[in-house]
Amino acid sequence: MKRSIFAAVGAVAVAGLMALADPAAAHGGFGGGRGGGKLFASSFQLAYIARQLDMTAEQKTQVREVLDDARPEADRLADAMIANRAAMKAFRKNETFSEAEIRAIADQQGSLVADMMVLHARVHSQIKDILSPEQLERFEKMRKRHGGKRHHYRDSDRGPQS
Repeated sequence: MKRSIFAAVGAVAVAGLMALADPAAAHGGFGGGRGGGKLFASSFQLAYIARQLDMTAEQKTQVREVLDDARPEADRLADAMIANRAAMKAFRKNETFSEAEIRAIADQQGSLVADMMVLHARVHSQIKDILSPEQLERFEKMRKRHGGKRHHYRDSDRGPQS
């Protein structure tokens, strides 16, 4: 049982750091969701990763700065995604169908997701630049080991895939 708890914590930590801008996080995902205003690794998650990678104090500070610098843009994008989702829900309640209106909402969401993906890639690149080659290798192993597990609920809710 302890092993599964530690594995889950590890998965969340890796997901929190690497999936900075996961659109699911904008809707209440890891790290406290929108309620806690966190789309990033929490201090606990960052501490876990820092221990696993044997990061120096300077590296920890640099990673935290990268995440803190990205926070305003990630929060702005997440807020816009939430507003866009509300617009979609409101549209569904309309009695009449307007392809132009729904297309505009969908286009906006697509643009927001693209911006979030770019932000994620930028932060990932900046963090990779901070790590030593050995740390990066360990980090990639952690990511591969835990990376796919954070979305397991999505696939299981969908049933058989065709």
